[in-house]
Amino acid sequence: MMTPLIFLGWIVSSIVGYHLGKWVADYRKAQAPASSGRDPNAHAASLDAAVGSLFRLHARYDGVFALALIEHPPGEDNTTSVKRRAPLATDRVAITTLISDSARETDTVIRCSDQQFALLMPETTLEGAAILADRLRRQADELLGQPLVIGITAVLDGDHRQSLLDRAESALSMARDQLGRRVMQHNGRQVEPIEPETLAAAMA
Repeated sequence: MMTPLIFLGWIVSSIVGYHLGKWVADYRKAQAPASSGRDPNAHAASLDAAVGSLFRLHARYDGVFALALIEHPPGEDNTTSVKRRAPLATDRVAITTLISDSARETDTVIRCSDQQFALLMPETTLEGAAILADRLRRQADELLGQPLVIGITAVLDGDHRQSLLDRAESALSMARDQLGRRVMQHNGRQVEPIEPETLAAAMA
């Protein structure tokens, strides 16, 4: 026989499950016309649209989401040791594939330029985004031998589209400038590096 406490717990879990499922369904529906997480061939206008969709869902369901700006910086030509102005075509294909394959089913990848991508992560905290971003950085190093710089942030109360994008841009800019610290996060107060102990605590 179901006790009142168990019955109440069952009701609460049912309500939470219903709303979470509806949130994900609404998000996928809202993103359907935009770029796919597996085919990032959109442009900057699609980033505005995708961020706007997440903000509407955030306002409706009070959910969390995170944004990563990912950049493949110019490297050096191995034959001339001259800094390139843009990645080679083969580099772009490899980086595009890596980012797309790393995206989860509910994530959205948008190519903003030849060198820059945006990764939108619904239902993801800043800590969760840090784990994913650092994993992506290491995979680019280990599998492709290509550097990535990444700036991440997560939605805060009172945010709007531009404030979120500005924080992500600030984190990305700092990641470009900090030698050896290629993943930076903006926590709403300041830009700071992703430290190993921070990642360990988030994964614990």
